[in-house]
Amino acid sequence: MKKHLAFIFALALALAAPTLTAHAQAFEGTVHWSMSIPKMDEEKHDMIVNMKGDKTQTNIDMGVQGQIKTFVQDNKIYIAMMAMKSGFVADIPKEISNDAIDPLKPTGQKANIAGHDAEEYLLHSSKIDIHFWASSDFPKSMLNGLERAMNSQPSKDQKMASAFKQLTEKGLFPVRVVMKSGEETDLSMEFVSYEEKKLDDAIFALPKDIKFGPMPTMPGGGM
Repeated sequence: MKKHLAFIFALALALAAPTLTAHAQAFEGTVHWSMSIPKMDEEKHDMIVNMKGDKTQTNIDMGVQGQIKTFVQDNKIYIAMMAMKSGFVADIPKEISNDAIDPLKPTGQKANIAGHDAEEYLLHSSKIDIHFWASSDFPKSMLNGLERAMNSQPSKDQKMASAFKQLTEKGLFPVRVVMKSGEETDLSMEFVSYEEKKLDDAIFALPKDIKFGPMPTMPGGGM
């Protein structure tokens, strides 16, 4: 489960990309995703990303395990496990290692996902395969900062960061991401919708009843 949590936190940051580059065209509003973890349950879990200026706040529904909230501010990521009243904080790394760059391979498969024409790309490793379905239908504000955001992940998985960098360079935004071990799906996420709207600053305030400690090592986060 820790591997999946690391991946979720990484992807949450990637989807919040428009807020993480100060000079980029700003996006203010929400992005809604649906997440499935077959090895945990058969339910679909919502992930809502709130974005405003340089602020990012994500709500992740983990079912019976409760809600997880993440906050990105001051070059740090805060992760609050709401049901357990505990949290973690970690600095945001700044660089992608050249050694981490593995080329994304187009599979030739195409589909319409949530109303967006998308093409599939594959990132293969000895541990897992990640299938990225990406579309060029999104405004530039949804693309700016994607590379930096993936480089901000707490699992520090540089190959994942590189994959999102390559999508950005192609002008693509992910609308479906599927992580597989062999033929089994470990985790999948699918874009639902986004809405540009004004957000209250209170959404981005850290919970006062959560004490944040150092981020623990998450086995399996790397590829």
